[in-house]
Amino acid sequence: MSVVVGTLVTMALQAGVSIYNQCYSRKNLEAINRRKQEFKASSQTDSLKRDYEKFKRSCELQLQIEEDGHVERLNKIDQELIGSFSKIAHTESLKSHYPLKISPYIISKSVIPICGTQIGHSRQEVFCILTNSNDSVFNQKILPTLDEMLCYTISALWNQQSLHTVCYYPNIWKEKHLFCNEDIDNIKAIIITPTITITPYFEIGPETNILKIKINMWGIGNEIATEIETPIAYKNIPQKYLDSEKEDILLQLFPLTICALAQCIDMYYWANYYQSPLLPLLLENGQIPVDTQTKTEYGTAYAGLYEILVLGGGNSTYPISPENRTLLKNIADINQCNFPQRGINFLDSVVTLTQCGDTSVKMIRDTAKSIYEARTGNVVDSLSAIDVRYLDNEDMDLISDMVSIASVSRNLVVCKELTDIISRKIKLW
Repeated sequence: MSVVVGTLVTMALQAGVSIYNQCYSRKNLEAINRRKQEFKASSQTDSLKRDYEKFKRSCELQLQIEEDGHVERLNKIDQELIGSFSKIAHTESLKSHYPLKISPYIISKSVIPICGTQIGHSRQEVFCILTNSNDSVFNQKILPTLDEMLCYTISALWNQQSLHTVCYYPNIWKEKHLFCNEDIDNIKAIIITPTITITPYFEIGPETNILKIKINMWGIGNEIATEIETPIAYKNIPQKYLDSEKEDILLQLFPLTICALAQCIDMYYWANYYQSPLLPLLLENGQIPVDTQTKTEYGTAYAGLYEILVLGGGNSTYPISPENRTLLKNIADINQCNFPQRGINFLDSVVTLTQCGDTSVKMIRDTAKSIYEARTGNVVDSLSAIDVRYLDNEDMDLISDMVSIASVSRNLVVCKELTDIISRKIKLW
């Protein structure tokens, strides 16, 4: 996997875990785990149907967790919003170094309602800002076109064709204001909802000056910051750009920028609203143009994210602490028991990009086993070991959905294994 994609995956994982940490109460998760253990113990003596219904009822606590977590987040937003205006009123440094054309009051009114009752019924979208770079010539010659491309693409692919809505203001940065790291801190003092900033930035070196993309994300319970190195490098930063040079720079810069933004958006909307990722579909159908190697790398990356965020981690080699891995596994089990269709939608999106291959086969198999284990308490090593007596009509519908995913992606081996489960169930009827 390339350094670029690997960096994005690590960043997305950090964002996903951070959002999960603020959405769920560990205390309530422990209560759910105790109920799961009670289910497994009682299932040895009582009827499977009664115990299965008991297990499902116990998972209703998950709904309360989501509601309580949402109320807690909204209260925190109210407090931080009030605090941010206090900072604006008393910090001369912020006033003198504020880099945006739009006033703090307008931003706060457009991004988040002021009234607490309104907040409780609102759906938080992602606020996105393209900042200036640290080079004035680049800001004048390259950045306006990149800004226009991002504005058009976000409007067409995110806001018009999906529920992954993004609040993107074009031409929002003051023209003569070169970027410095202090700018991000100043903006954070004002915008406290989920926000992503994208900053092209020349890193000055002894021999070459490399153009990087700085990504900052906050308002999700934690602050994420990373840098993506682009192939664009100069011994001396140009003082002018030919039209052919501008086109070449944008062809390299735009896909990296929009993919980095898309991964952050995917993680936010999955963790908060369980909406399946959009980037794999956009890459596969060519709406975001990348080469075959990059598409393959993103397929591998999203397969890893699926393993962690939907299946709960498993044997993933991505850097996640044991505590967070346990938390993700608990949440994955709850979702697979109560809301398995969420994972199926995520699976469909990722398999669209990975297509036929060992990765897709493993994801589909692991999904079927994960749903079966979460909803029955029985652990299996293979699809053939699934006891169809424990499957109800809803389970069979999920298996049918996975058959369709496997068939469309030409994963015929696992398609046959899933079809065999349906055949065994039909024979019992």
